Amino acid sequence: KSANGEGTSVDPKDYYNVTTTTDPEGGTTDTKVDGSGAVTEVTKNWSDGDKTVAVIETTPTTDGTGTT
Repeated sequence: KSANGEGTSVDPKDYYNVTTTTDPEGGTTDTKVDGSGAVTEVTKNWSDGDKTVAVIETTPTTDGTGTT
């Protein structure tokens, strides 16, 4: 069991895969994909040391009428 008393998940949807690619200008881009194959985060590490992070929400939201 984990520290919070719950069992460890073996469901693929609970896992993430991060792929790093080297960009032509010398920076890198990390793409984080969840177990369903949806991109959840993109991190761009610029060659000058700056960093940009984009987080993609995968949980549907409703418009107040129950419609997503």
